[in-house]
Amino acid sequence: MSSKELVSFSCRMKVITPIHIGDGKKYTKMDYVYDRQFKKVGILSQQNFFRFLTKENLYNGYQDKIRNAEYDNNGNVIFENYQWLTAVGQKKILESHPELFVSILDVPEHMRNLNVIDRQIRDVFGNPYIPGSSLKGMLRNAVMADLILKAKRDPKTSSRMVQIWQNLDQEIKTN
Repeated sequence: MSSKELVSFSCRMKVITPIHIGDGKKYTKMDYVYDRQFKKVGILSQQNFFRFLTKENLYNGYQDKIRNAEYDNNGNVIFENYQWLTAVGQKKILESHPELFVSILDVPEHMRNLNVIDRQIRDVFGNPYIPGSSLKGMLRNAVMADLILKAKRDPKTSSRMVQIWQNLDQEIKTN
């Protein structure tokens, strides 16, 4: 395709569904503190957190607790930083020591538990964004869905569409 064939235009999109485009980074229970009562989660700054534990003479106790913790079926440690911190007298840690966290976020009201938190992709300023490749994929899917719906209504192409879907279904089941 030559540059003469390219068409450029501006558009504005309104997101009407939940959207998540991750950057591949995941936070486990070891990486955050979750306060269920106030529905807040703080993503720990590992350096600041371990400096704090050392200063408060909690580092060895923290290590011992983790070392003796149980693991779930997926190999994840069954341990919650908030509960441990509260048990050793560090109540309301999100409020009293915000410097320990990279960010503190509100947890949606409907969520009861947190396990792994997938981080959203962000720009250089820290703002979430949607990459152009994701928009391109979304537009491609919308165009394909429209073509398929139109083809289903056309008696000439309807049987061919059914055959294509059956072939795709068979490929998915065998691979």
